[in-house]
Formats: sequence, C-alpha cells, structure tokens
Amino acid sequence: MKFTIYILWDRIAPPPVQEIRPTTSHLPLSRVCAHPPGCLATSRGIRIGHNVITRGFSMKILVPVDPSDTANLAVTRAAEMAKKERAQLTLLAVAETFQDMENLFGNEAADVMRDRAASALEAAKVLAAGTKPKAVLKFGDSPEDIIVDVAEKGGFDLIVMGTRSKKGKTGLRLGSVSSRVVAQAHCSVLVVR
Repeated sequence: MKFTIYILWDRIAPPPVQEIRPTTSHLPLSRVCAHPPGCLATSRGIRIGHNVITRGFSMKILVPVDPSDTANLAVTRAAEMAKKERAQLTLLAVAETFQDMENLFGNEAADVMRDRAASALEAAKVLAAGTKPKAVLKFGDSPEDIIVDVAEKGGFDLIVMGTRSKKGKTGLRLGSVSSRVVAQAHCSVLVVR
C-alpha cells in the first residue's frame, strides 16, 4: 500500500505527526491546501517518525530562498531539521532573467535581479548559521524549473520552501512556484507557510 504523509504543525510547538492517510496515489494539491496554516509535506520514500529519517545516509536538503518572510521561515525550519539529522543544507537563490531584459533595460535590470538574489542568499546564510550551508546562485527565467533541476541533478532528498507566489498575492493557497515544484519534483517537498 502506498502512503501519502501529511505533517501539519503549528509555528510555536510542532508535534511530530498529526495525520497520516493511506492512499493509492497522491491526493490532488487542492485537497492538500485546504489544511490550516502550518507546514505540509508529501513524502515519496521517507519513513514516518518524530524526525525525518535519513535512510542510512546523509540527507541532502535544498532550500530555495527569496526576500520573503515565508522563505525565511523555510530556512529556519530546514536549519532545525539539518541540525537534528546532521543533514547537508544547500540554499538556492534564483535571479530571474528574461530574454529581452537586457535589450529593454540594459545591464542594470539584470544587476538588480542578481543583487536581490545574492542579498536573499546572504540573509538565509545568517538564518542557517550553525549548519554550514552551501550557497548556490542560479540565473534563469523559470525559478520552478531551476529548483527542480538543481534538486534532481544534486540528488536532494527534500526541498523545503515557502509559499510566496511569483506574482505576489494572487489568492492561491500555495504560491505558483511552490505548487509547480510540488508537482514536478522527484523528491519530497516540505512547504512552509
């Protein structure tokens, strides 16, 4: 029997697991998003337990970062997990570039995007102090594709990310980037809100 694991907790005192539902396939994202604020994980191979089980090897956690509060919360949660599990933590910032950006706005626009991503990465390093995180800065026009690609090529076991939408507040329960990563990722994804 295949299990989809939902780990929900409150921001103050997280219990280990509140709900486990056996299913024959993963539930649609719309049903998952109906839960109250907290954290949500869908598992594709990690055992249920008080802590994330590393299956006998050093777990690799990828955390996409941006200047949002939910990204900072994701970094904090991932750092806590990395400390408990002695996992390898990698912070990823994506500087969005568009094909015609330089033609329309010159190099200044690309420089602004790069500086914004680099400052988010530096802030995340401070939040993850004590875990010796690796920092990666990538450039591209599709953050979700870059996140999924880095996770797959790097052999990551878990992606921890916030829910901020690429276009700001759009009324979606999950941000557009995080919902696409959940749908496309080869590994488990922990979405923090």
